[in-house]
Amino acid sequence: MSIRTAHHWALSLAPQAGFIHAATSRLSHLLKAPLVNLNRRFAGLAPREARVAGQGLHYLEGGRGEPVLLLHGCRAEQAHWVDLARQLRPHHRVIVPDLGGFGAGEGFEAPRGGRAGPAERLRAFMDAIGVQRAHVAGSAMGGALGALLASEYPGRVASLAFFGAPQGLRSPEPTDTERLIDAGQAPLLVLWGRRDRVFHASGARALRWRRPDADIQVLERLGHSPLMEAPLTVAQRYRPFLERHRWMSRCA
Repeated sequence: MSIRTAHHWALSLAPQAGFIHAATSRLSHLLKAPLVNLNRRFAGLAPREARVAGQGLHYLEGGRGEPVLLLHGCRAEQAHWVDLARQLRPHHRVIVPDLGGFGAGEGFEAPRGGRAGPAERLRAFMDAIGVQRAHVAGSAMGGALGALLASEYPGRVASLAFFGAPQGLRSPEPTDTERLIDAGQAPLLVLWGRRDRVFHASGARALRWRRPDADIQVLERLGHSPLMEAPLTVAQRYRPFLERHRWMSRCA
């Protein structure tokens, strides 16, 4: 086949390829919601809604025991926690809010400039669902929000965990997130991917210097989102930490 013939053949197929790609993308979009819902049900999580300051906030909940509050990051969603939540639900009440601006809920923003607003709304959410104290884990922006909550309302946070680097650890000068971490008194677990290309794993050393009491683990084969890349590995590291920092009597 000549180059010219191959060129004309490719041009003739291009519209069909475009149609196939569009159809495949549409099919994937149509299948996403049923598959996400099916995975959620298999994980034993139920969708719920709370009213916070007159606004609706959607969240997933399942299990019994000490509450564990899971906070997703920017451009992420509550569904990203489902596989990890499945591992925690047998022994904990797992709560996964959909942070507004990045999912179906309303009213939350990424913490900027040390603003306490998002922490106040998260505290109000905890009040609305009857949670006085919880273990809090976050990814990226969710980690920064968890640090803000622990700083503003230390009595409400039994422990704090970052799955991946918390947002705001890139500058040589102390950032708002770093100051919040310094101020926090809650036990801290950090699972940082060695292959993280957003926040270099060398940041774990700086974090260890800031919080020498923290349990900081660098996971060799993982990148920026350990909870999505290896939820079972994250659960295996997180469950013993939760057990060490149990604060309620044993729950049935």
